[in-house]
Amino acid sequence: MRFKKQICALLTVFMLAVPLISCGDGDKVAYPLPDTEAKDTVQTEPPRETTDDGTFTHLIKSGRKYYRVIYPEGAGKELTDAVESLKNTVTVLTGQELVVRSDAEDAGDGREILIGRTDREDSKNAIGELKFLTFCVRVTDTNIVILGSNDRMTALGVEWFIDNCIERNFNNIGEGYWRIASDTEYVSSEASYLPENFVNAEDTYVLEETGTVNVPCRAENGILRGSCTDGRYYYCAFEVNENGDCVIYKVDLESGEILQTGEEIPGLRAVDMTYDTSRSKIVAVDYSKGRSGVSVIDPESLTRIAEYDVGENISAIAYLKESNSFLALNEDKTALLSLSPVFKLKSREPFDATGGCGFDTDSSFIYLCVSDGDLRAVRIYSCDGDFINEIALDGPVSAPRSLIAVGAELLLGYDTYFRGADIYEFFIKVSEKSS
Repeated sequence: MRFKKQICALLTVFMLAVPLISCGDGDKVAYPLPDTEAKDTVQTEPPRETTDDGTFTHLIKSGRKYYRVIYPEGAGKELTDAVESLKNTVTVLTGQELVVRSDAEDAGDGREILIGRTDREDSKNAIGELKFLTFCVRVTDTNIVILGSNDRMTALGVEWFIDNCIERNFNNIGEGYWRIASDTEYVSSEASYLPENFVNAEDTYVLEETGTVNVPCRAENGILRGSCTDGRYYYCAFEVNENGDCVIYKVDLESGEILQTGEEIPGLRAVDMTYDTSRSKIVAVDYSKGRSGVSVIDPESLTRIAEYDVGENISAIAYLKESNSFLALNEDKTALLSLSPVFKLKSREPFDATGGCGFDTDSSFIYLCVSDGDLRAVRIYSCDGDFINEIALDGPVSAPRSLIAVGAELLLGYDTYFRGADIYEFFIKVSEKSS
């Protein structure tokens, strides 16, 4: 990119100045940004201009700043690094320093560049429209929203904003001058974080914990069973009585807050669940009087709306988006079953899922969480069932019960029994090789 080298050199200097504050073990780590004088904020209507190329809104003109930057209180390092990168880029190119505040410090009056899951309505509206591993950048009537399905994707959104709305638009930037197209609206395609050489056995893969959500359970004897997500909500089933009947909870993915609690579903043990994106429905493995099939659950009412007999007892299920079909494990986890969109058995292949307790696929790989004696690991297979790699799970999950895979992001559910469940988010990455 034309100005990338010069800018990166300057940004490196700025980035080294970001202070880090760490808390005790188990506490959330916050990475506050340096304070900027609030008096620099201008809260008047920014000027607009219409040219042959369209209508533009000025963020900075004649040295006056019409927008401040807002990020979520308690944001982690990945997000605050992205905010600082944006701030420093604007400073380098325009000579003006943007005001940066957390959403807890600022009341929300005036125009704002909202980065991440802030408490502003424009951010909340955008969250509901995002799929996993995507981000959006949009100009609203009063704000600019940069939001990803997680902090990693938000950081990519900021990078896209810098590349496309600042640097590549350099002719619209000068000393004390910066404008943006008023109709800017961009939503990324689903990203993949898996390395291209993922199948290379010479590489060492590790799981990096990136977040934890606690899901409180209201049932006195609730035990975590299966779980799935639609990208907006986390759906988890808790066994709530001696018959093994389950209740399904709809949970906020970010906070862990229970938003909705379903009724007990007789005969639904829900040892595994997946989300059918083609029909916007939850599919749960259903034990009923010794017969195993699947139940289709309405995510709005959290009730069972259909039952299917698979023709063979199954213990786990995952959705294949590309073919609109399902993969399943048989009852003793020795066979991989291919199911049609209406759960008819299509094929059966040998498969070793010994110790498996969580199962999912992202249409590229099969992920199996293993809890077998002292072994805690995530095994990775091709969609044909061929073993590729095993990643040791050293902690914090001691006995995971569910697994959701989205690209290289894994959500592992660990039952804390009478307190509820902890949902750990991991990211698969290649570890650095020692020299």
